[in-house]
Amino acid sequence: MTAESKSRTCSRIVPTIWIVAAITALFSAQALWKGTNDPHDIKPLAKELSSIFVIQKLPTVNHVGNLVGVIHTTKQGIGVFLSNADTKAEYKLCEVKDSDYMASSAWVYGWSPDDKIFVYSWSNNLQFCSSAGEILGTKPHGTNVPALAWLSNDSYALLDGTNLLRVKFSNGDWKTVGAWPVQVPSGVQRSLQTVNENKVAWPGDNALWQLDFLSGEQRQLYSNSSNRIANICYSANTGAFLVTEAMTNRTPPTYYFLNKVVIDSITHAAVATSLDQGPSILNAQWFNQGKGYAYRTLKSGYLSLVCKANDDL
Repeated sequence: MTAESKSRTCSRIVPTIWIVAAITALFSAQALWKGTNDPHDIKPLAKELSSIFVIQKLPTVNHVGNLVGVIHTTKQGIGVFLSNADTKAEYKLCEVKDSDYMASSAWVYGWSPDDKIFVYSWSNNLQFCSSAGEILGTKPHGTNVPALAWLSNDSYALLDGTNLLRVKFSNGDWKTVGAWPVQVPSGVQRSLQTVNENKVAWPGDNALWQLDFLSGEQRQLYSNSSNRIANICYSANTGAFLVTEAMTNRTPPTYYFLNKVVIDSITHAAVATSLDQGPSILNAQWFNQGKGYAYRTLKSGYLSLVCKANDDL
């Protein structure tokens, strides 16, 4: 029996206004998912936002599931906002005119593990704020920080060009405590994943890489020379990576493969299990503590959210 036949499709969100709900739900923290249910009040909030504004970048949701960090258009231009799914209130963190918007340096990265600090990138600065929208600090960075991952409540890792940085909060400021040159893909990298407080993983062009901050060792965990790794997601509960691969040795349209990859802790051998495949598998994520997965798919011009759950995953 294949993974496809064993899995059961538990949710499918169709186009128009619910596209935004699908995107928002997909990038929610694992804590948002209660079995196969959608996050509470996230769809109505996404519907309300999208009926007025255009969401510019992928949103992010805190671990509790009541706050959405989002970059969207406004009557005056474009800004970063925190939207409360319970109260429907929205906090404006910053806003500029359309002509002043720097899309390449605008990202929402999400919350610290305890949900007390939200971080986003704006005008080549990392901005730290509370869940109530209070600015806690600013840290300048380079012009290319496409990925950031929290390691603990007082530390995070980020990609700055071809360097991976480890940053910790000390004496009232965020300070870089280590920097390592790393293998990065040729395109934009958005899949930096926390394995634990001392290890992070990211995809190269056709390989999955991991860095151990304590030893400084950079290890290739998994590779497939035939395909490009488009996205990864890690589940700390199962110790498994969800790896999306795009076939490169064929003419368009691109064809995708979705694999569960587990790394043996002793031999470091990678065991890959096929979960899904098709012409469109985008931004695949684990949910339900690694017992299910979700991804966006584009078919005949319609964007949908596919969600599959299986206790044997």
